[in-house]
Amino acid sequence: MTHMVVQQLNQLASTAEELFSARNYEAAELAYQALIEAQPACLTHHWKLGLSLLLQGQEAEAQMCWMSSLLEGSESQLETWTKELVETLEAEAQTQASADNAQNSWLVRQHLRDIQPANSQNLLNLIQLCILLEYPFSDLISGEQGLNQLLSQDAVSFDKKLLISTLLLVLQSSPVEAETLSLVRLCLGRLDHFHELRYRLIPMCIDLAKGYRVEDAISLGELYLSVDQTDLEFLTHLPGWYSTTKNFPKAVERAKTRIELSPCEIERIFSRHLLIKILLGTGGHWQEAAKEIEANRAALMRVEQFEPQPEVFQILRLVSTAFFSPYIQDNPGLNRHFINHAATLFSQELRKITPPELEEQNRLKHQSSKLSPAHSVKKKLKIGYISYSLRRHSVGWIARWLLKYHDSESIQTYGYLINFDQQDPFQNWYAKQFDAVCRVGIDCPDRGVEIAKRISEDDIDILIDLDSITMDLTCEVMVHKPAPIQVTWLGWDASGLPQIDYYIADSYVLPEEAQSYYQEKIWRMPDTYVAVDGFEIEVPKLSRASLDIPDDAVIYLTAQGGYKRNPEIIRLQLSVIKAVPNAFLIIKGTGSAEAIQQHFYSIAKEVGVEKEKLIFSADCCFRRRAPRQSKNCRHSTRHLPLQWSNHNS
Repeated sequence: MTHMVVQQLNQLASTAEELFSARNYEAAELAYQALIEAQPACLTHHWKLGLSLLLQGQEAEAQMCWMSSLLEGSESQLETWTKELVETLEAEAQTQASADNAQNSWLVRQHLRDIQPANSQNLLNLIQLCILLEYPFSDLISGEQGLNQLLSQDAVSFDKKLLISTLLLVLQSSPVEAETLSLVRLCLGRLDHFHELRYRLIPMCIDLAKGYRVEDAISLGELYLSVDQTDLEFLTHLPGWYSTTKNFPKAVERAKTRIELSPCEIERIFSRHLLIKILLGTGGHWQEAAKEIEANRAALMRVEQFEPQPEVFQILRLVSTAFFSPYIQDNPGLNRHFINHAATLFSQELRKITPPELEEQNRLKHQSSKLSPAHSVKKKLKIGYISYSLRRHSVGWIARWLLKYHDSESIQTYGYLINFDQQDPFQNWYAKQFDAVCRVGIDCPDRGVEIAKRISEDDIDILIDLDSITMDLTCEVMVHKPAPIQVTWLGWDASGLPQIDYYIADSYVLPEEAQSYYQEKIWRMPDTYVAVDGFEIEVPKLSRASLDIPDDAVIYLTAQGGYKRNPEIIRLQLSVIKAVPNAFLIIKGTGSAEAIQQHFYSIAKEVGVEKEKLIFSADCCFRRRAPRQSKNCRHSTRHLPLQWSNHNS
C-alpha cells in the first residue's frame, strides 16, 4: 500500500469520524462502507458501521453487521473481538448520555446487553436510563440475567457507587415489592460496610414516608434492621411510621427495642420520649405512659452535662424530651421545672459546638443595637417571625391576622419559613405576606447556624419564635441568639431556652405567680395574647340523622389527638354529659380507634354514662380552607366544644 493510499484512507477515516460525531449517520455509513472495502480486516470500521446503522433505526442491519464480523473469527479471536465491540458500544453510550440523548444511549445499551448480558455496569446504566425515560424495567431487575440474578453470582463484579445510586433510583420510582426487597437484600450483601447504603437509605425512607409511601419506608427499614439489628436511626423513625399505619403494637415494640439498645443516657432519654409519644398517641395507654414520663423526668434531672460530648443530631432531639409532661399532670410549676431543665441542657450542649465567629458577630451586633436603638435613628423596626407552623396548622390559621394588621409605616416584617414546601398553597400565601421572606431549604440551607447567620445579616431587631419545642431546628436558631430581643408566641408553651427574653401571654392563660416558674419574662397583653378576625368555614358534612341523634338533643364535641385524652379530663367531660339532659358527645381525633373507645367506655361506666351517648366519628364536622383575600365568617352551630383545659383548641 503506497504512502498516498495510506494518506487517503486516513483522511477518509477522519471524515467518517467527523460525520459520525456530527450525527450525520447516513453519510457516516457510506464512509465506513468505503473504509471496510479498503480495509476489511479493521474491525473498528465494522463496529462503527453497525453504530451508524443502529442510530438510523436500522437495528437488524446493525446486529447483522456486528455478528457477521464476529463469526469470522476463531474461538480465541472471538473473546478479543467481543471485548473491542463492547468497549466501542460502551463509549458511544456514554457519549450519547453526555449529549443528553438518553434515548440513543438506551438503544446502544440494549444492544450491548444482547451481546454481553452479564455486563453489570451496562445493566445498571440501562436501568437508570429506563427510569429516566419512564420505560418499564422490572424485567431488568427480576428477569433472566436481571440484576437480582447477577447480584447472586459471586463471579460478577459491581461498581458499588453505581450500584447504590441505581438502587436508590429504583426505590424512588416504583413501589417496594418482593422483588425490590430482594434487590435491597442482595445489594447489602455486596457491600463491605452496610453504612455505604445506610446514609442514603435513611433520608430516602423519610422522603417516602412524607410522600405517602409509609408502607414502603417500613419495609425497607425492617429489611435494613434484619442485617443490622442495632441501628438506632431506623429505630427512631419506625415507631412513627407504624403509628401512621395504625399498627400501634408494632410501634410500641420498636420504641422499646430502641430503649434496650440505647448506649448512653442521652439516647435512652430520647428513646423513652419516643415510647411515651406512641403510648399517648394511641389514646388509651395512660398508666404505662405516666410511668415512662416519671422515669424520663428522673433521668433528665440526674444529668448536668453529657459525657461523652453528644453529636449535633442527639442534642437537637433533646429539646423536646419533656414535651409530654403537661399532658399527664396539671402541675405547671413542676412541668416547667422539667421543660426548663431540658431546654437548659439543650442550650448548654449546643453552645459548646457553636462557631465562635457567629457568637462574636451576634455579640457585637447586639452591643451596637443597645448603643443605637431603632427609634433613635428613625428607621423601621425589623420584626422577624421564624416557624415551620405557618402552613396548614393551627398556628398558621391563627397567626394570619397578626400580619394583616401590622403597622407597615413603622414595622418591617421578615419571615423565616422552616421546611418550606413549594407545593403547599398556604405556605406560599404566607411567603407573600412578609416584606422579606427566607424560604428555608430554598433561599438558605436548612441548618441552624446558616439560618442564624441569615437573620443576623438581616439586622432583625426582634425575633419571634412560633414553634417553641415542637421544632428542634427553630430552637437551635434561637440558641444562637441572632437577634438582640427574642420572643416566643403562640406555638405550644414557652421553650425554656435561656436565650429567649420574653414569652407573650395574658392574664387569663397565665396567672401572676407563673413568673416564678418561667425562665422567660412573661409579657402580658392587655386583653388577650391572640386575636382572630373570623374563620372561613364550609358546610357541615355530618347531620343528626346520619348519627342517629334526636333533633332536640344537645351535642358536645371533643376533637383531639390521642395524647390529649387525659382520663381526668374525660371524667369531667362525661360528667357534663351526665348532668345535661338529652346530651350526646361526639368524639373524633387521631389514635387507635379501639383503644380510644375502650378508654371512653371504661370511664363512662365509672361516671354512669350510657355507651349510646358516645359517638365516635372519623369525619370532620367542619373543614378549613386556604385563606382568601378578605372574608369575615363566623359560624353558628348547636355543637358545643369540650376541649382540654391545659391547651387551647
